[in-house]
Amino acid sequence: MLREVLVSCARHPASRRAASWAFHIPMIGGGFRKVVEAILPSAERVWIQIPSGSAKGLWLKVLAKWEPGYLAGCAEEGMDDAVSRHLKPGDCFYDVGAHIGYYSLIAARIVGEGGNVISFEPDPDNAQ
Repeated sequence: MLREVLVSCARHPASRRAASWAFHIPMIGGGFRKVVEAILPSAERVWIQIPSGSAKGLWLKVLAKWEPGYLAGCAEEGMDDAVSRHLKPGDCFYDVGAHIGYYSLIAARIVGEGGNVISFEPDPDNAQ
């Protein structure tokens, strides 16, 4: 039951913001994080809507336990800004090691119908 509640909460931006804030509380946050990580499914992907950043509003199917950056709307520090800053409509974007396509989706949003996004992912589980 608690696991289902946590998976459900992981889908909502307000819940993810609250959890992110709670993780940073001195002396409490570390324990809270361990409890959440122990309960969340490790091999089950859940659909979440990105709450902020360049990917705001996009939907991804993520491993909530192992891919927390997606839950917060920032997969890698500075990368969202770099992609947004250097791409323009009509450009071509190559995503080598695309994982689940986070940057490919951001790039597709920017380059639009006149551009191209080409994604490569060698891991069959991620590519699926």
